Amino acid sequence: MRKLNIITIFLLGVFTSCEDIIKLDLRSSDPQIVIEGVVTTQPGPYHVKISKSTDFYEPGIYPPVTGALVEITDNEGNDEILS
Repeated sequence: MRKLNIITIFLLGVFTSCEDIIKLDLRSSDPQIVIEGVVTTQPGPYHVKISKSTDFYEPGIYPPVTGALVEITDNEGNDEILS
């Protein structure tokens, strides 16, 4: 019976809790280059995405960087240039 009371109190706390939206005043910053990709030991093709960062409160639209030359190299002297 005591276990049932504890569960009931917990559930009441979860379903009746409040939610406050807090918006922090974050400073704006200059866009930075962001490079995302996955390169493995398996044969390609490999994909690399290059974009620019945005401010925290901007929607998830990241401007792409075009015309970049991406070269992948390893410590054995192998290299590959991605188009």
